[in-house]
Amino acid sequence: MIKRGVGMATMMYPMDPSGSANSTAVYVRMNYDGTVVVYTGTTDVGQGSDTFLAQIAGETLGVGMDDIRVISSDTLYTPFDEGTGSSRVMFIVGRGVKDACEVARKRLLEAAALKLGLPKAANLHTREGEIFYDTYPDIRTTVKEAASYAQMVLGAPIQGEATYTTISTVPREEDGHALIFEKHIFATHIAEVEVDIDTGIVRVTKYVAVTDCGRTVNPLLLEGQQEGGVGQGIGYALMEQMLEDSENAKLVTYTFADYHIPTVCDMPEVLITDSVDIPDTDGAYGAKGASEPASVPVAPAIANAIADAIGVLFDTLPITPEKVLFALMEKEKVLSGSKRNQ
Repeated sequence: MIKRGVGMATMMYPMDPSGSANSTAVYVRMNYDGTVVVYTGTTDVGQGSDTFLAQIAGETLGVGMDDIRVISSDTLYTPFDEGTGSSRVMFIVGRGVKDACEVARKRLLEAAALKLGLPKAANLHTREGEIFYDTYPDIRTTVKEAASYAQMVLGAPIQGEATYTTISTVPREEDGHALIFEKHIFATHIAEVEVDIDTGIVRVTKYVAVTDCGRTVNPLLLEGQQEGGVGQGIGYALMEQMLEDSENAKLVTYTFADYHIPTVCDMPEVLITDSVDIPDTDGAYGAKGASEPASVPVAPAIANAIADAIGVLFDTLPITPEKVLFALMEKEKVLSGSKRNQ
C-alpha cells in the first residue's frame, strides 16, 4: 500500500565564518587591447564562480564575456582569499570584483576623457565595449582605444584592486553577545513523497525549492545549484549512511557498493526551482550566495512529508526502509495496546 504526504521546511543560512576576518582581495588588469584579467584566490568547485565573477566584471567595465578571463585559485599569482565555503563567494568575492572593476573603470574613463579632449570623465559611460558621453552620444570611443591610449600614450595601464570583508565579532566574555553573521540567505522547500508501507521505501515524487539569494546574477547557474542541492539532500535524507565496525575501528560503508548515493532515478518526477529577487544593499548588483541553502532544507522537508504520510516523525537520518518499517511496527504496537486498554 502506498501512502502520500506533503512536508515543508524553511531555513536561514549565514554567509561567512563567524568571529574572524573574512576578507577577499581582488586584482583586475585591463590590457591595451581592452581584454580584462580578473585575479582572485577563490576556487570554482563546480558552482560556476568563474562565470558569474566574469559577469560582474563585464557589467561593471562595460565589456563582453569573451573579453574577460578569470584567474582563480593559483596562490602564486592571485591575492589572498578566505576560501570557497560558507556560501560566501557570490556575495564577498563578487563584491570584491565589482569594487576592483570600479577602480579600473574610473581610470579607464579618465583616460578616455583625455583622449576625447574632455575636461572631466563625469559624464562618460561604458556599455558593450563602447565609451560615450551621455548627452552627446556622438562623442565616443571604444574601450580598446581608451585602454591602448592609457597604456601606450599616458603610460598608465588600466588596473584596479579592492578588498572586501564582512563584519563579525567573537562573543564577549561578560555577556556572550556578538555580531556572529552579517548576512543571511533564506529558503523554503516543499516535498511530496510516496511511502510504501509494505517495503518501507520512500520516493520523492514532487519537489519545490525557492531561495531568497538577493538578485539573481545567472539564473541557469542558480537553477543547477538548486537542483544539485535537492539531489544531495535526498541522499542525505534517505540513503547516505556511514556505518563503522567499532571493534576493528574501521568503516563498513567505504565504497559506493555499500554507501548509497542518489542517482537520476531517485530525483523527483517534478522538480520546480525558483528565487525571490530581493536585492541586497551590499552585494554586487544586489546578489547573495545560494550554495549550501540549496541542500539544507531538503531533509526536514522530506521528513515532514513522511510524517504527514504515515504519522511518524523521524529525528535521525537517513530515513531508510528498515527504519520506516520498524517505526510502523512500533506504531502498530502502540495502537494495539491502546485498543486493548480501552
